[in-house]
Formats: sequence, C-alpha cells, structure tokens
Amino acid sequence: MGAKYQGAMEAVLAIPIGAGLGHLADRQWESAPVGLLIGLLLGFGAFILRLTRMRPEVSDDSDAPPPSDRPQS
Repeated sequence: MGAKYQGAMEAVLAIPIGAGLGHLADRQWESAPVGLLIGLLLGFGAFILRLTRMRPEVSDDSDAPPPSDRPQS
C-alpha cells in the first residue's frame, strides 16, 4: 500500500517540479513565460505517464462463458 502512496506523491509533485524548473529557466535566460509553460507541459506529461503506469492491468475475460439470458430459478 505504501507504493501506491509513493506513486501518487510522485505524480502530484511532477507538475510543481516541472513548473519550478521552467521558472528557473525563465530567470536564467529571461524568456518568461516560455520556460514556465514548457515546464508545466512536461510536468503534466510526467503526471499522466506516472498515473498510467500505476493503473492495474485489465484482465482479458474473453475466455469466460457468456452470461445466461434465462432467469435463475
């Protein structure tokens, strides 16, 4: 269960870390707000990537028999 919380924290912190790095790049190269926007986009991309990797695999139930249409008695 701890791994899920760690993954969630990594996902949530990806956005502000990306924004912070973009802000630092803007201050370094005086390119505001380009660096911030790029950092936000990269952070959001890392957020989505982390969430998709945390998602459990969906099992394929195609081998299961179809449900019966008759009412159970």
